[in-house]
Amino acid sequence: MGILLHAPDQHKIEENLSMLQHFQSHKVLNLMVSDYQPTITIFKNLQPIKRCFTIKRLSWDMFREDICKRQPAHYLENKDDTEKEASNLTKDPIFSLDYATKSKSFTTKAPKPTEILKILLDLLNLNEN
Repeated sequence: MGILLHAPDQHKIEENLSMLQHFQSHKVLNLMVSDYQPTITIFKNLQPIKRCFTIKRLSWDMFREDICKRQPAHYLENKDDTEKEASNLTKDPIFSLDYATKSKSFTTKAPKPTEILKILLDLLNLNEN
């Protein structure tokens, strides 16, 4: 029986090579007497790029208010009335959702920004209100 060797994952190799472009130098200090090998790493000038992100917020109160205004037909007298009502059953929630959703755009250097929950902002007294 032989040992089965797996070829390195090409994606991992490319990922590691792309990271090397950010290093000016990296040195392992082998001469230190220790249980670990300390390193000295000098990075090239890393300047994160500012990017624009858009988040959407849904106001459930506005959604509920708008969807309640869209009352179904009380009398369906023919096939066309039934077809129209069936169409409205799918369109009305979408219209109300669009009405109650507000977008907010912002720029940041963070690669994957995460919104801070309002309750945390209130606790930290950072809320803009």
